Amino acid sequence: MSRFILPSTKKIFQNTCKKNFLTFELEYNIIFFMATYNFTFTMTAHQTGTAGHYPIKAGNTTFSTTTTLFAKAGDTVNYIISEGDGSTVHYLDNTNPDPTASGTGTYPVMASGATWSHTLASNFTAVEWYYFGGTTQGSGRKYSNRVVTRRVAGAFTNSNGASVVQGGSITFTVSGTASLPGVSGSSNYLYIGIRKGGTMVHTNHTPAGMYWDSGNNQLGKVHTGDLSTVMTVGSNMTPGTDYSAHLYHYSPVTSAAFYDPLNELDSVTFTITAPDTTPNSFSLGADHTNVGVNTTVTTSSATITGIDAPASISVSGDGSPEYQIGNGGFTSSNGTISSGQSVTMRFTASSSAGTAHTATLTVGGVSDSVTATTASASDSTPDAFAFSPDTYSNYALSTYQTTEPVTITGIDTTASVSISSTGNSPDAKWAKGESPSDSDYTASSGTVVNNDKVRMKFRSSSVNSQTNTATLNVGGVSDTVSITTTSSTSGSGSGAATGGVTYGLMIRNASGNVIFGPNSRAGHLVKSGNVSIPQNGTPVDVTSEGIVAGNEINILIDIGGISVAVGTSIPQITRVNASGGNPGYFRITWTLGYSTGSQLTKYWIIRY
Repeated sequence: MSRFILPSTKKIFQNTCKKNFLTFELEYNIIFFMATYNFTFTMTAHQTGTAGHYPIKAGNTTFSTTTTLFAKAGDTVNYIISEGDGSTVHYLDNTNPDPTASGTGTYPVMASGATWSHTLASNFTAVEWYYFGGTTQGSGRKYSNRVVTRRVAGAFTNSNGASVVQGGSITFTVSGTASLPGVSGSSNYLYIGIRKGGTMVHTNHTPAGMYWDSGNNQLGKVHTGDLSTVMTVGSNMTPGTDYSAHLYHYSPVTSAAFYDPLNELDSVTFTITAPDTTPNSFSLGADHTNVGVNTTVTTSSATITGIDAPASISVSGDGSPEYQIGNGGFTSSNGTISSGQSVTMRFTASSSAGTAHTATLTVGGVSDSVTATTASASDSTPDAFAFSPDTYSNYALSTYQTTEPVTITGIDTTASVSISSTGNSPDAKWAKGESPSDSDYTASSGTVVNNDKVRMKFRSSSVNSQTNTATLNVGGVSDTVSITTTSSTSGSGSGAATGGVTYGLMIRNASGNVIFGPNSRAGHLVKSGNVSIPQNGTPVDVTSEGIVAGNEINILIDIGGISVAVGTSIPQITRVNASGGNPGYFRITWTLGYSTGSQLTKYWIIRY
């Protein structure tokens, strides 16, 4: 039995199966009737009585490869058969023996082009009929075919029941299928069509405001090996309107093979409802009082309920507010949030004492605001702070050092900042920020607020064994960092004074300050002499006092008028500092490759 959709009449209809259907305030009514299928074919030219006679007359090579027609119980099938030569057509059903096994027998006969009709019983699985022509050729018949009428059935359920939210989805599940061939190739034998009232809105496998899953069931076709399909309700499906989903079977003889009312097996109705994106009221917790200036305030979290579709979410107000959904990152950009998700807001308190900042979170038109008020009494004296490290030892001469940052806390208003220094040209400066640039540093006074980070930068002395200091003062609280340069070194050798820190030529200015002397940063000859350097790569060492770690001592050599080819090696000099009580030395290595001789070389060792 099939169903047919008629305009609403709000009457009671009775079908031939004596089933009564009462319609209510729907857009359409459903009545039942029997389907009749007419299938016309000419028998295949094939010699009966040989292998392969009686081939199946398939209704479709894609969907009915082993079947002529699919039909429901109670439907009538009419096979209109022609014999190739216009002769009579003989026929029999699958309960009789093969008529060509012996080439004899008497069977029902009808004229070529006549109609063979059969109404299908309620419990049949498949009915098979054989046809052969009346023209004799040799020992058998010239033309033959068989038809297979296969029963199809199916029940239909809707996971969502009577309604579905626009933007939501429905899972349709088919059960009770009967006699459908197994899964093979493109074996989609059932189809889901959507009607609005009595009008099909989903035809030719093309969605209209609906979207099907991308598996075997896409576009509403139900695979015999996968009997569930998901439809998402699109914007073109009108809220407040009744729709119906109809389950059809395939038939090659109807006007619309997959969605002709003749082929309907079952149907379910549902209503599209508008999405509810207005949540229940929510709370981000109490207001905050007596907070520090520039403090980051984080609210309590709230769980969004009362919506059945994603709702818009945004923040506004003072202190650059941001929101966080679940464990995600904080953002100030507009977005969406779903039912059951939690949300938290944060914002920055005012930089002034006794001042309120209010931030607002809005979800689907429903809002909650939180206010943070800074303490009214101003406190410009910070908590104690300390640079780490605060001492730098054995430091190179005239070299800048930048401290690690310290965070200023414990104030609720601005605090003054100044820097001072001692020593030999310290050039002390300060800057705010985690990683300030060189241009940010200044020696001038300034201000900071709570949670600001501060660094210092200053220079070591140009004299050995001297300490420079820099002191940062914030609101009356200070910390000092010191830099001590490396100790001076002495040297000896030809033309050099021994114990350079205690004697030698010294020049003072009118104020008594040393402007030149053994400890001044100037070149002092420590030692000179001659050394014979092998040209085959054998190293030779030149020793001298004063070659220790941390001092600046160099060697000059003069290889004289030796002719060295382009691309060949020049002498390589490596400094080895004093270690383990052994004197330091310079190691000279010269590899020419083509010479095994030596070169007498003059050298000078100079300390700065």
